[in-house]
Amino acid sequence: WPNIQLYVCSYLRMFDDSITIGSMFAFYPMQSFMVSVGSIIGIYLTKKLSPKGNSSHLTFRIMTIGFAVYLSSQLAISYLKSYPLMLFTYSFVGGIGLGMNVSLKSL
Repeated sequence: WPNIQLYVCSYLRMFDDSITIGSMFAFYPMQSFMVSVGSIIGIYLTKKLSPKGNSSHLTFRIMTIGFAVYLSSQLAISYLKSYPLMLFTYSFVGGIGLGMNVSLKSL
């Protein structure tokens, strides 16, 4: 995120002059937190839906869902022109989708 936040800020300033580079620093900590929440969700789903330990097929499905959520959030932000919507879509939705894939690799 630090590499592109200047460009995203410039893009959003085309639609809202009140956005500053200082307001862009909220994206990364929120996404980091939501990655943690998403990993908890992914582990919970794997353990809840497959209690017998044979979870490789289920893990693949959950990772596919997580990847689809992350990919759809990344595609959606390319069309957004609002700071709050972009913050929600990139940080919250994208973070959960990314987090669902992070810790499932170790199960």
